[in-house]
Amino acid sequence: VHGLVLCALVGTLCLHSCAALQRFLFLLVSSHLCSNLPPIHSLCAAAACLLTAPLLYLMKAHSTTPSTPEPATPHFDYQAQLESLLASVPPADTDDTNPAPCPTGYMGNLSPAQQTALDTLRDEVATKLPDFATSLRIEGSADPQLLRWLRWCKFNPTTALKALSHTLDFRREFGVNDVRFEDAYEELYRNGGVCLPTGRGEFGIPVFWMKARLHQPNQCSQKGLQLSTVWALEHLLPALYAPVPGPAGESVFFVADLWGFGLRNNNLTFLRFFLSIIPAHYPEILWKAIILDAPWIFNSIYSVLKPLIDPAIAAKIFFLTRDQLAEHIPRTAWPQAF
Repeated sequence: VHGLVLCALVGTLCLHSCAALQRFLFLLVSSHLCSNLPPIHSLCAAAACLLTAPLLYLMKAHSTTPSTPEPATPHFDYQAQLESLLASVPPADTDDTNPAPCPTGYMGNLSPAQQTALDTLRDEVATKLPDFATSLRIEGSADPQLLRWLRWCKFNPTTALKALSHTLDFRREFGVNDVRFEDAYEELYRNGGVCLPTGRGEFGIPVFWMKARLHQPNQCSQKGLQLSTVWALEHLLPALYAPVPGPAGESVFFVADLWGFGLRNNNLTFLRFFLSIIPAHYPEILWKAIILDAPWIFNSIYSVLKPLIDPAIAAKIFFLTRDQLAEHIPRTAWPQAF
């Protein structure tokens, strides 16, 4: 009787309390009974607690008013969102009277040795990798894409051919050509936009801005992050490139805004994935990576990652403060809130 009376009193509170409080109150009552009653009475009280718990649950379920069904989710127009995303970046300046400089190794500025390496790789790919153009969805000449791997491999056709073969294997295994905007939208727009294009930097190169403080690893899946990254590399970046030879037509600025970054935002698993696919399967796509306002905790994380980063990629990483940012990216390409 003692146990039933106490459980009824506690149960009245439990009907309007959270699950954690319910568990605490039942534990409190059980410990009180077991410490103040004879053994046989303690067993009866414990049984009363076990029986009362489901009864209280049923009472709570029947006491609540039935919720009205939620309206059906309207159809989401992903195409409209994609067009809005692309329209947010101004078009590249393709003024022929003041063209952006085209470094050596790009179309229109090849040395005789570089042209020979390109001719050799083109013939090798046609013979040994006949599905290259189809896998990379290339329309027209594949030379600009081949030059990406040649520049990365220091114009060694043999090394570049092996790298291209590994890339085709990766694309088949990952299913790169099956990734859709719907797969990437949630991660791109989470919390108002974790990583989105914001404008153009020097030479008209598109700028991608990542707000690291908005990235919550416990709210997203690693697969979702990988899909959104691959979709952006495959579809979003090419749509923003300038139609000119050189870095403006093939590369991107990446700004990691680390203001407010903490351990809760750290995601080493994704960083390893990102750092592994960029040099191996998307060479020369990174013009500069700017780490902005890095806190002390990120320096510790970077010291762990640095041995995994290709030296050619590490040379493109710059640690800056916001006062130094305008030297690389004009203010017109900064997010409005920043």
